[in-house]
Amino acid sequence: MTKPLYSPSTIPPRLVIPTPRPPGGGFARKNPAPPTLTDHRDADALYILDSGVGLSFAHVDQLDLLAQHYAGQLEYVHDVVIEWQNQSRLPDIHLREGDPAEKKTARDNVIALKAAAAKCLKEVPVLFGPHVDLGNDELENVQNLITELCALHPERENTGGDRGESSSVRLGELRRTGQRVIVLCSNDDRGRRLAHNHSIACRNVGTVLIEMVREERLTAEEAFDHYQTMLNLSGVNKDFVLESVDDFR
Repeated sequence: MTKPLYSPSTIPPRLVIPTPRPPGGGFARKNPAPPTLTDHRDADALYILDSGVGLSFAHVDQLDLLAQHYAGQLEYVHDVVIEWQNQSRLPDIHLREGDPAEKKTARDNVIALKAAAAKCLKEVPVLFGPHVDLGNDELENVQNLITELCALHPERENTGGDRGESSSVRLGELRRTGQRVIVLCSNDDRGRRLAHNHSIACRNVGTVLIEMVREERLTAEEAFDHYQTMLNLSGVNKDFVLESVDDFR
């Protein structure tokens, strides 16, 4: 059996990224539009994994395919790991005789979500290496992004689950040098809007699967089958739902 490149129990976080500061201090918030992506993987881009896309691929047991597709091009932050930890510890829903079908569906969704989160915690460090730790110097910047994120949909309650998207966007800002394209892989509509506002391109599970079809890692039929199963986990991509196998051709 091949020895894994990393052992999840011994992986240290990556080094804290130095914070680039413009002359005079502060951070500019007036940003150009993000680059336009084709439906092919950009071989020179950096892809940043948000929790939801990781969960989606774990749910269909295809994290290894995701690792092969983005070999050497994908990073993820510690706050995403924390989200997976929290999701893996969700309380179980216990059914009683006569409970409505909706409660059984909710119970099944929790079971599936906990299993996917546990799989992410176990497999992502082995497949992608250690997470990136932004460090204490970035706490204020991440909090500012959380505030901005929540303002995009003020009617939605802030449950504390917005750190993953916000930290991922901050990582994208820090990693952006020269003309390098940064891509956030996220199923969250607010997270993608925040990334767009900060010149970061976006993918969701549907467009990642389309990339895989273009590189012949999956057939259109396989991609659509995975996509439908992913939707069953959490109803991802509500603003961009692919409806047939032809959407993947």
